[in-house]
Amino acid sequence: ERHGTITEERITCPGDPWDVLYSSEFFNNVVSSEILDKLRDQWEVLGEFVGHRIDEVLVKHLKKHH
Repeated sequence: ERHGTITEERITCPGDPWDVLYSSEFFNNVVSSEILDKLRDQWEVLGEFVGHRIDEVLVKHLKKHH
């Protein structure tokens, strides 16, 4: 038996690679070849930064320019 108001919230583990699927670009969409291409393209961009530390600066750069 529950007492009071119960609120359910989605929580995520930091660094969970599947969190990207919660973005509005993907969430509630049907998996399609276009969606897969978009995901592949995003990860391939990261390949341009081999040797760079993944930090706030890199993430902000990727969000702004890619």
